[in-house]
Amino acid sequence: MKPKKFKNDRKNEYFESGFNIEEYNSKKTNSYLNLINSNKKIRYTFNHMARFNNKRDIEIFSRLPQGGDSTHSSIKNIMPYKNRGKIFKDKYFKLINNKISKTITSHMKFDCNMYIHPTQARGLTPREAARIQSFPDNYFFEGTKAQCYSQIGNAVPPLLSRYICLALEKINDKNF
Repeated sequence: MKPKKFKNDRKNEYFESGFNIEEYNSKKTNSYLNLINSNKKIRYTFNHMARFNNKRDIEIFSRLPQGGDSTHSSIKNIMPYKNRGKIFKDKYFKLINNKISKTITSHMKFDCNMYIHPTQARGLTPREAARIQSFPDNYFFEGTKAQCYSQIGNAVPPLLSRYICLALEKINDKNF
């Protein structure tokens, strides 16, 4: 998948940058997806569209190794915040494949530079961020892409909510 080619293009969908609604690819499943989807057969995936990124950011994304951040030597000559490196050291971060992600925050509504896809030169899609937060693939976020990122980043992850409720049930059962 690649970033969108045109800035502020909210109407068009492109094969290379994803779709707002697409048929679910059941061949790409694993135990985590089965868990967040409650082993249900999912027919459609929602909100899986990459956002626009400028050429400089795409170059930075492609140069950074997994786990690399704004201080990495591979982007030193194109890093736009050289004089404020200590302030913006987490401006860019490339996630690590098959490792625990950084905490998803609503800052994604501004850019996804702190959440760079581990193997592709782009930020995460709302769907990818939602998966990290444990939202099922058939959960549809309404609004602009920025609003979707904000909802995802501000949410209590559904799996966390489930386990808190289970713990509260155990406490409640002991008290009665």
